Amino acid sequence: MTGRPVAGVAAAVVAGVLFGVLPAHGATQRDRDNCNQNSDQDRRIAGCTQIVSDPKEPSQQRAIAYNNRGIAWNAKGNRDRAIADYNEALRLNPKYALPYNNRGVVHEARGAYELAIADYSEAIRLRPKDVTALRNRGDTYIKMKSYDRAIADFSQAIKIDPKHGPAYHSRGYAFRQKNDNDRAIADYDTAVRLGGKTAALLNNRGNAWRGKNDNDRALADFEEALRIDPNYAFAHNNRALIFEERGDLTRAIAGYSEAIRIDPKYAAAYRNRGDVQRSRGEHERAVADYSEAIRLEPAVSDSHAGRGHARRARGEYDAAMADFNEAIRRDGKSSYAYNGRGLVHQARRAHDLAIADFSEAIRLSPSFAAAFHNRGYSYNDKNERDRAISDFDAAIRLSPNYASAFNNRGIAWRAKGDDDRAFADYSEAIRLDPKMSFAYNNRGLVHEARRDWDKALADYSEAIRLNPGYRNAHRNRGDVHRAKGDHDRAIADYSEAIRIDPKMAALHHLRGLSWYQKGDHGRAIADHSEAIRIDPKYAAAYNSRCWNRAVTGRDLDTALSDCTESLRLDPNSANAMDSRGLVYLRLNRLDDAIADYSAALKLVPTKAHSLFGRGVARLRKGDAAGGNADIAEAVKAKADIREEFARYGLSPAGAAPGAAAAPAAAPAPATTGSASPKDPCAGAETHWKSAETIGILAVYEDHIARFPTCAFSTLARMKIQALRK
Repeated sequence: MTGRPVAGVAAAVVAGVLFGVLPAHGATQRDRDNCNQNSDQDRRIAGCTQIVSDPKEPSQQRAIAYNNRGIAWNAKGNRDRAIADYNEALRLNPKYALPYNNRGVVHEARGAYELAIADYSEAIRLRPKDVTALRNRGDTYIKMKSYDRAIADFSQAIKIDPKHGPAYHSRGYAFRQKNDNDRAIADYDTAVRLGGKTAALLNNRGNAWRGKNDNDRALADFEEALRIDPNYAFAHNNRALIFEERGDLTRAIAGYSEAIRIDPKYAAAYRNRGDVQRSRGEHERAVADYSEAIRLEPAVSDSHAGRGHARRARGEYDAAMADFNEAIRRDGKSSYAYNGRGLVHQARRAHDLAIADFSEAIRLSPSFAAAFHNRGYSYNDKNERDRAISDFDAAIRLSPNYASAFNNRGIAWRAKGDDDRAFADYSEAIRLDPKMSFAYNNRGLVHEARRDWDKALADYSEAIRLNPGYRNAHRNRGDVHRAKGDHDRAIADYSEAIRIDPKMAALHHLRGLSWYQKGDHGRAIADHSEAIRIDPKYAAAYNSRCWNRAVTGRDLDTALSDCTESLRLDPNSANAMDSRGLVYLRLNRLDDAIADYSAALKLVPTKAHSLFGRGVARLRKGDAAGGNADIAEAVKAKADIREEFARYGLSPAGAAPGAAAAPAAAPAPATTGSASPKDPCAGAETHWKSAETIGILAVYEDHIARFPTCAFSTLARMKIQALRK
């Protein structure tokens, strides 16, 4: 947030004084009086014109009249005529110091600082003790950001006239720009003592107190400035900055708006109001404010960068990129702009470009905590977790209360398999920001991985309370309810997640799993079908739809088609092989059943469903030794496997092919893997949920490495392909 950089001391012009007795038929004494006065500029112009038009007037007097008329033209906003008059005064009297000073004031107002410096310097050469010219030159050096030269001029003016309050005021401002707030305040105090309190002086002292993080004293100065001058726009703006820092955004908006009402050309107030609008998520209004700030002051980099941030938040990445590029063109040392452009690259998954921009922001501003945080995020997405953690460490070191840095470092630790450190970071993020719903969700994932269902439910529920539209928290809580066998609550959570995001195929698939567990195969098939409609390459959904038909013994040809499609999409899915094996068993295609079960067991040797199914098929083929051996191994892996197959209407004794028992409290479908702790797919679903929450390339690759043949491996491969594109 920025205030307008103004010292509050206007560049001073100096009038000459006309003297002597004027000719009777030329300019009159009244003309001379009019030319000398400064209250009525039209009257001054008329009087001075009479003098400069009188050829009998001495050149020195005419030079003074041109100088004074130039002051009047400048006061009326006619700078060209002012310059012309100052030039004529100097033609008549080249050693006349005042027109040099006054012409410098016009050049300064036009932004022609080098010309202004030249004129002030000549005025000082002619009159070395001219404190006005010294102060004016110092103020111009401030605008050129040459603060040491400015301080030297103000100090010389003070040496000449120790009671010259404006010089103390201006020097205080220069010290403030160098972040030497103690010296700034000392000079402001002296200026107050010498010249009394003015709104501008109190406003600037308030800024120095704010620079020392003493917002109470700063606020007192801004309030006093507004008591003296209720229409002092700068004080309204600066007081609003304190309201904003204290989280009182309503009063901040009101303050910026009042500053704009008083001074509709106050670009910094538009920019600051845009910052608040953006922090409130009102990005369209923010863009409007930044755009007006740019129209008023197109050279200010921060306005372009602020608009870039607002457009980035709206997903307008091309427009945001253009804004950040322009901000950098305007100010190649703007770490704020480099950081913003890095965020656009990050949103586009162009992490190498993002890291380059964040690194430049850090080079320019080594204490820029957010740039370290953002670079850490990109490193994590590139699977460079140690670098990510190092950057999050730096962000936390620079800003110990940086809750997002703790949360994201927790994600990096979890991706490295260190749930204890992840848990500690999530907890610290929550302590620092009790309203951070993401941290509650992420900590819930750790509780869930530890099978601490109640604590997981508590964290997911708090995440939902804080953010009722948080899709993943509803989904994750649904998963825990399903793991606890509370399928009605699981379905309720999945349904809410679907309401929030109806186009997420996995949500329909997961709800279908709970419908299956309740024995409602029709609704299960409907949900899996919707998942497939949304994502025709969703291998696990084809497998689950196949399994629902296989266990009921209905629509076996359709079931066979689904399983075959699942295997086409994911050829190494042991679950789909197992499901198709059951379909073949139902169809009494025993050799095909044995082949699929054997293929599944090659991938997961202890898979109870495949062992038992192959055992039944072998017994039917008359291979008693092989069949009984498979069934014995299946029972070792899952004690109730006989009862489960009996519910399907299948038993080693050989129920009629295709017969099915009435649906009962069904076991989990093959997509969830065997319940045996030896099953390498047992943790696949929990890990997949974590991967979906984190959503970065590195975690999906880690999922494939850990669970290459499990239910979600196809989804992980699809995610990897999409992210790489």
